Amino acid sequence: MSAILLAKQRLPLPELMHQLGLGEHAKKSAHCPFHDDKHNSFSIWQNPDGLWSWKCHAGCGQGDEITFLEKYHGISNKEATKLFLEMAGVKEKKIPRLKVLETNEQPFDWRACVDAFTDADALRLVIQRGYSLALCRWLKQNGLIGMYQGCFAFPVHDREGTVVAVHYRPKDGSWRYYPQGAKVRPLVIGESAAGDPVHAFESYFDAFSFMNVSGERGGIIITRGSGNGKLVAGLAPTGTTVYAWKQNDEVNLQNGKRAGDEWLKEVATHAGANVLCPKTPEQFKDLNDWTRAGATSDDLRDAMVEAENAAAIEAQEQADKLASLLDSIFAFVRRYIVFQMLEQAWAIALWVAHCWVVEAFDFTPYLHINSPEKQCAKTRLLDCLALLVLKAWRAILPSEAVLFRKIEKDRPTLLLDEVDGIFTTNGKDERREALRSLLNAGFERGAQVPRCVGQGTNQEVRNFAVFCAKAIAGIGRLPDTVRDRSVPIQLVRRSRDERVDRFRKREGEKEALAIRAELEAWAKNPGIIEKLRGARPSLPDALSDRQQDICEPLLAIADMAGGDWPNRARTSLVALCCQRATLPRLICFSLGLCGCSKEAKLKYNHIGIPTTDRFAGEIDLPHLKVTVSDHTNNPFGIQWQRYWNDAPYPELVKTVPHVAFEVEELASALEGQKVIIPPNSPSPGVIVAFIEVNGAPIELLQIDRSIRHDL
Repeated sequence: MSAILLAKQRLPLPELMHQLGLGEHAKKSAHCPFHDDKHNSFSIWQNPDGLWSWKCHAGCGQGDEITFLEKYHGISNKEATKLFLEMAGVKEKKIPRLKVLETNEQPFDWRACVDAFTDADALRLVIQRGYSLALCRWLKQNGLIGMYQGCFAFPVHDREGTVVAVHYRPKDGSWRYYPQGAKVRPLVIGESAAGDPVHAFESYFDAFSFMNVSGERGGIIITRGSGNGKLVAGLAPTGTTVYAWKQNDEVNLQNGKRAGDEWLKEVATHAGANVLCPKTPEQFKDLNDWTRAGATSDDLRDAMVEAENAAAIEAQEQADKLASLLDSIFAFVRRYIVFQMLEQAWAIALWVAHCWVVEAFDFTPYLHINSPEKQCAKTRLLDCLALLVLKAWRAILPSEAVLFRKIEKDRPTLLLDEVDGIFTTNGKDERREALRSLLNAGFERGAQVPRCVGQGTNQEVRNFAVFCAKAIAGIGRLPDTVRDRSVPIQLVRRSRDERVDRFRKREGEKEALAIRAELEAWAKNPGIIEKLRGARPSLPDALSDRQQDICEPLLAIADMAGGDWPNRARTSLVALCCQRATLPRLICFSLGLCGCSKEAKLKYNHIGIPTTDRFAGEIDLPHLKVTVSDHTNNPFGIQWQRYWNDAPYPELVKTVPHVAFEVEELASALEGQKVIIPPNSPSPGVIVAFIEVNGAPIELLQIDRSIRHDL
């Protein structure tokens, strides 16, 4: 009797679990001791030979007493075997390299396994799996199927093609190798020439279903499970296409992933070829299920024709996850902060994401959180950001020396509060100028500030890197040069009618923890930094050169997320970055100071404000591809405008508020102006045109009052 078998008799699995303090789990249906189990997914049982086994049906694993110790202690199989023998009081000078799981395992002879596969066994496959008897006999003739321990078994070859082990499935539904410890290699059926298609499968039964229906007898790779997708490496000939037939698995409750999706990612990563994913209809769990329901060779061929590129599928999945993540950040900050406009929260969500991948970019936009007075939630917004960004560092009135040393050492996300205590003082202040210089430089990768370090006469000049993500909060204005590097987020004190959740850090941390985990996982995705570094997003013309530089990272992230985010990003950044220049001009324009000739005799008509939100009294204008409100229903002539996605107008007009003036003669008013929308007639009796003045859009209208009495 072997030492391991003797140990199993002395210390069977239930007693072993009691010794480990896990007796409550030692039953047929119990919570799994290896994960936070909400349902009874763990079981142990005894086979007819008196040997015990365990399995977690949620995916933690399965095996005997030795594999249980291996899983419980996180040790190697060899260490677990030694420990089990010691716990059972069995001594043996030499522990066998390959442990034996069951006493009735037979000496391995693959030829005998093949010979043991009878027509009766083939008939079982015909009934259970829907294969033809001809395929079953072909598999036997080619040594691709056999019987071991009364179970269907399949050969495991070494690199020279010699069968060195058997892979079989006992009645408990698990998969085992004999001899145990055999190196896992894929089962390859037939040869493939360069350019010939290759078909990859997770399971034998899917592969045989494909062969049965399609008639193919070569170019088949079976990875023996969803966890072995990487085994396709080096098997696909040059220039070939690999069709990866993944299964439609249920979502794993433990990690939220589908095993088939993860298998497909591994195949796409390691195949070294173009990988396409034919789709098995969702109502079928796998290809075998589909073919048993009647799928024909034409159905399989159609699936191959319509197969999607695996890399594109993964890219879309990543985009969807990123879009959902940005939505979560957007919702999180809006729970606690009242924003004047949605565009502010959109920009903040993109800025938070950029903090986790700032190494991908040449520039970083500062977030300038400002207000005209106190108690406008500036510090509260920093509280929220501190829970979300990478390596947050809250600082109030730090010295310049502290800043450049901390940034050089840790590359934090700087959350700088109370900057009005620095920049609103009167007179020349060396401390203020030093900080301004550091901020002027720190928005660009590679920026350094030279400083003397050392003591007394033993000093040297050292360059300190000052590039990192930064949010700056305070009352009032920043120096123009710092403001030029910032996306402004202006907050105002909320009214009594505006409700938000009370911010409690301990509660906010719980919600933010999940968002942080997703941000970290996204930032660590293979190739994500390289993709963002290589991105060249389209930049709105309404932004200045400097604004385009700092907004490019946020636009690259928005484009990667897709969906509504590319439009949200451009709308919000134009609205925020241009508002400080536009709004003062609008006041001047309303006084007739827009720079048009005096002969134009301007008369204020209305102010048009673009938005992406719905508003009261919407009027759809399909011929203009815009939805507007009636500007005559209020004494100030305010007209809300929501441009349709395919509206053929300059971005400046679609994103920046404009003032509309009535002129007597449109042609004269346009002389010498920069026309961005030429004269056109949106309705009878009205001719309009748009011009650009000092970076702002202006609408000029000529109205024939004999026709339009309503305007």
